[in-house]
Amino acid sequence: MTRFYGIFTVLILFFAPAFSSLAEDSRRNPVVRIDSSIESVWVGQKAEFSVVLLSPTFFSGTPRFDLPEIPGALLMKVPGRPMVSSENINGHTYSAQTHEFAVFTQNAGKTEIPPIGVRFGIADSGASAAVEHELYTRKFHF
Repeated sequence: MTRFYGIFTVLILFFAPAFSSLAEDSRRNPVVRIDSSIESVWVGQKAEFSVVLLSPTFFSGTPRFDLPEIPGALLMKVPGRPMVSSENINGHTYSAQTHEFAVFTQNAGKTEIPPIGVRFGIADSGASAAVEHELYTRKFHF
């Protein structure tokens, strides 16, 4: 019996750092950001930007985007799969999904893209169910 406790103690000490990092991952929050280099476009020209979803663990399910109505412009998600990667932010690794969007302006002048709502799930550390998040991008204009 003493041998069992010794082996159990060694296993706990061996795996404790892994459990600690999983708990730390679950405390970090997911992030949504806009990547855009749009400066100016012609009326009717396709302008592209990306919405990047960042998860401290792994994604669960398919994200859903709530696209706002924009007077004088057409906003759409570009069909296809997102680009999947990872990013290091302040020493922490995040899983990343980059989704492409296109906007077509119908009027000359400044076009403002309001915040875009994004709902997505991330896998919680351990065996618990995925956690749903609803976040918004920042607004931007060109």
